[in-house]
Amino acid sequence: MKTVSIIDPDPVIGSCLRNLIDASGRYMCVSTYLDSSSAKRGLLSQQPKIVIFEPCMPDACGIECIRWLKPRMEKTDFLAFTRHDDVNTVLTVMNAGATGYLCKRTKPHDMLGALDDLSSGGSPLSASVARVILEAFRGDESRPAAPFPAILTRRECEVLAEIMKGRMLKEITDTLGISQGTLNTHMRNLYRKLGVNSRCEIMARYFTGAFGSSSRPAFAGPIGAGMASQSGNRFNLKERAIERIG
Repeated sequence: MKTVSIIDPDPVIGSCLRNLIDASGRYMCVSTYLDSSSAKRGLLSQQPKIVIFEPCMPDACGIECIRWLKPRMEKTDFLAFTRHDDVNTVLTVMNAGATGYLCKRTKPHDMLGALDDLSSGGSPLSASVARVILEAFRGDESRPAAPFPAILTRRECEVLAEIMKGRMLKEITDTLGISQGTLNTHMRNLYRKLGVNSRCEIMARYFTGAFGSSSRPAFAGPIGAGMASQSGNRFNLKERAIERIG
């Protein structure tokens, strides 16, 4: 059973999340923290698999807390859970080391789906957050999207179309009426045929018209230059920020 910790100044939200997590049968909440200082002290010894955190804390230290914890908890995924979905906050949080970003209007079953996504190597983003980030990466250029490559099968094109809509993995299987195993097979085929290593790279190449290119696409827009220096995490920020995984 995977361990989860929560950092949120609202005890009601913390309690609701704990109850949801403990009732899932897949995850166990090992701690909740109301402030960044106590979270720093406790999490280093606990080393949970996932930390759900509010980046906009009253002490204004939520983001800095994650920035400090991430290099000391390299095997932990940090999932932002907040009401704030403006582009500056989102990109700052992802820069700090977050692996995913959910809005607090997320439904309970979607929260559990996001935890499943994190556990399988994904980076869940709320749909509204994904749209904000994609618009930021597009910048001011109205660049037409690349057509789907002719080498893809009909089903692979359907999977690719769902990825472009920012669907989570569970949403793709439900929409297409396929099993998780079948989806995994289609994803492996997409990676091989498109010459990529992740769904985020699929998104990057699609929105920059770079399918078939052996080099990583350059990003247009005002935040493009700042992405080049982001590396070393499980996902590069410029990839994660345009991906609504899964």
